[in-house]
Amino acid sequence: MTSDLELLDAWIAGVSAAGDALMARHLPAVRRFFDSKVPHLAEDLAQRTLLACVQARERFRRDSTFRAYLFGIARRQLLLHLREGTRADALQSFATAAGPDTVATPTGLIAAREEQRLILRAFADLSEEQQTAVQLFYWEEMSVAEIAEVLEISVTAVTSRLNRARDSMRRWVEALELRPATRAALLADLEGWTKSVVPRGPA
Repeated sequence: MTSDLELLDAWIAGVSAAGDALMARHLPAVRRFFDSKVPHLAEDLAQRTLLACVQARERFRRDSTFRAYLFGIARRQLLLHLREGTRADALQSFATAAGPDTVATPTGLIAAREEQRLILRAFADLSEEQQTAVQLFYWEEMSVAEIAEVLEISVTAVTSRLNRARDSMRRWVEALELRPATRAALLADLEGWTKSVVPRGPA
């Protein structure tokens, strides 16, 4: 498969089809990024991100992956939206994923089991910074170095942020009144259940 950098070089050289292929490759992940935070504006913010990438494609320094560069743009678009809007409207929760019959949540994530729906609710209780670190690490399978590039912080800070997020999610689960078997399953493998919330493919 043609690499991201090969497609980028061809795009910069004027091959529009290479740019289309590069954007199509990453659009589902960018859409998921916004789906988990502002689902009602995910499509618009994803398109803004791709437009910003088009406008700045020649400024990519290549000291990280193209994916990290693109998610950095996506996060800046999110923060710009949060500054412009109200907090109540900006960060929507996963409350709709809590029902017993939920399978596909509005956020584009699959939650077929009670444990997965509880993970989504614990995730919703995190700060935006922690949510982003968890999402990129567990659901987009980005490296700590890539996440550091996206968040514009050190690798050590990313590791610390992930640890705090895991601790917060664990405390959230421990505070719930759950069936003993459900609580035990979650606490025995919190990371495994977090990874199991599977991103839904493009429609």
